[in-house]
Amino acid sequence: MKKDRFLNVLRWQLTLSKQKIVTFALVFFAIIAIPQAMGLLISSDANTQVSTANTSLFALFVYLVVTGAGVFTHLKTRQQRINDFMLPATTKEKFIARYLVMVVALPLAAIAGFLAGDVVQYLFTLVFGSDGANSATVYAMETISGMRRIEVGMTPYVVSMWVAVVSLHAFFLLLGSVFHKRPLIMSLVVFMLVNFLFVILGGLAVRGIITLQENGYVVTVYDTWCNVVLSLIGIAFTVFCYRFAYRKYTRLQVINNKWLNK
Repeated sequence: MKKDRFLNVLRWQLTLSKQKIVTFALVFFAIIAIPQAMGLLISSDANTQVSTANTSLFALFVYLVVTGAGVFTHLKTRQQRINDFMLPATTKEKFIARYLVMVVALPLAAIAGFLAGDVVQYLFTLVFGSDGANSATVYAMETISGMRRIEVGMTPYVVSMWVAVVSLHAFFLLLGSVFHKRPLIMSLVVFMLVNFLFVILGGLAVRGIITLQENGYVVTVYDTWCNVVLSLIGIAFTVFCYRFAYRKYTRLQVINNKWLNK
């Protein structure tokens, strides 16, 4: 992978996504600035920073989980695929560039909009509010700092939790590579069906353990080892999803199936 060629492809992808980048920044700006401005019109004691900070963090988290479904959305039409195929770069360079735009550039735009909105609401509160101005950024950092505190003995649980989140992101990437029409909606439908299936299987497993215990068997479950096994399975699944999505990208054609990316 050549650095200059990759940077050219990355700039091209950023140019294609500039409208979406601006939209993300404006949306997160509005999440922070508008509620506080509206609140100050009603009461000079308005304080929406905590709720808007948590809303922004939740929205960004959800986006990072499901954004994999949108990695292939720039290849919906035949002309878009022709333009992508004609770029003077390898498929790996184009795939990585697109992925970085969706997973890094857009969240950075959202963070920039969040910070700008926080500055605006802070100034509004200083001018029109009766109480001292508060920063939504401070509340967001406190929330993140609280999530980073790991109690002694909780490391396996925290690791397995984050592996599960990354695996879920990779799963949406895989689904986005499969579905060509309405990838996000179709991915969410498949996710809900798979989640429902896992709930049923989990319920059956618990019921089976309870039945064994009622019959006099001793069933011992080691939490730490369960979390280690689940983490290893999650890592293997994540690697599979990324590899599958990349292979689908390399095998895209100018004319594809209407619903599936063959």
